[in-house]
Amino acid sequence: MKINRIGSAQWQGGIKDGKGAISTGSEMRTKALLVAAALSAAGLATSLAQSNVYSLNIVGYINVPLTNGYTMVANQLDLDGTGTNNTIVTMLGTNYPSGTRAFAFTGANYVFATVGPSGAWIGENNVKFACQPGKGLFVFVPGAAPQTATLVGNVLPGHSPVNNPILSGFNIVSSLLPISGRIQSDLYMHPANTDRVFKWVYPGTYSFSTFSCAANGGAGGWIPAEPNLSVGEAVFLNAHIPGAPQSATCNPGGDSRWCQDIDLFRTPILLPCP
Repeated sequence: MKINRIGSAQWQGGIKDGKGAISTGSEMRTKALLVAAALSAAGLATSLAQSNVYSLNIVGYINVPLTNGYTMVANQLDLDGTGTNNTIVTMLGTNYPSGTRAFAFTGANYVFATVGPSGAWIGENNVKFACQPGKGLFVFVPGAAPQTATLVGNVLPGHSPVNNPILSGFNIVSSLLPISGRIQSDLYMHPANTDRVFKWVYPGTYSFSTFSCAANGGAGGWIPAEPNLSVGEAVFLNAHIPGAPQSATCNPGGDSRWCQDIDLFRTPILLPCP
């Protein structure tokens, strides 16, 4: 099994059958990182057809470097295939110094969980909503030494479109899938006019890009450039408020939305939702 470096994160994964056996993929790049997994799945499906196993999952882990300060982290791997039962413990684990904090944004204010003197997370239910695939949070690591967050789990969903709900106003969001690329062209976020994406820049500022329907002769585009996301990276999205003026040319359907369609047995594997 090889490790693919995408942005600042590392992804390693393979295909798991219903009995827990793993068939690993080869090196993958950017939005094609699941292609090798699909090829493995195709071969594995033939053997599974002769057994009592009926499910295939892409499993793996992502290593995300955490600075000695704040880092925006996205969970793009799921605990159990439901997309709802992840916690800060299942997402990040427990090997962090006392005083480490995870901050989640509710849309109005921040809530947090912290690592206590015993090494256990305190207040983990406060940030559970931000630990699900497609969301994200800030992780603060005290002291001078950086850490590495190792996220382990299943890629969602493996066979159907998945919607990443976006609220009007500020959201912390990410790709549902562990793939790097441009937020719209590669990862299929559907922006509305005036949507603005803020990327965290260590040690304490943001860079931002705004989607404008006036760009590119009215076809729409990002100013100054389309945001590029790494694996395991979350961003702030200030999403369009429903009812604001839109352009049917650059944004059919109006409001901001993010839906990704993955199918292991189709080329290309990743598509925007119908």
